[in-house]
Amino acid sequence: MKNRSAIINLTDENFESKVIGSKILFMVSLRAEWYGSCHIMSPVIEELALKFNGQVKIGILDVEKNTKIPTRYGIHTVPALLLFYNGEIVEQIFGAISRKELSEKIIALLQQEFGGNNEHKR
Repeated sequence: MKNRSAIINLTDENFESKVIGSKILFMVSLRAEWYGSCHIMSPVIEELALKFNGQVKIGILDVEKNTKIPTRYGIHTVPALLLFYNGEIVEQIFGAISRKELSEKIIALLQQEFGGNNEHKR
């Protein structure tokens, strides 16, 4: 990934403190390095990490190296996106999704669910 600074590397060990402890919307991308659809999502995740920097935290969890979190949330397929707010899942997305569609989902969550003032354009 090109911009690792805006994306948090998640593990079974740091998941609680980084995701569950977050006070803002947190999108977790569950992926496997060997799976092609996960690589298709990489540029989308990178772009949205920059676009929503400061409004949404974005992290990546490798399901091959970290098995506890996928098991806890019943994740059996990748790519999968889990969006958390105040420690609770507010949206689940399975499979590849376009940048536009994912961006729209994030904007809707920021505006409707959390009353965020979002100035991003689609």
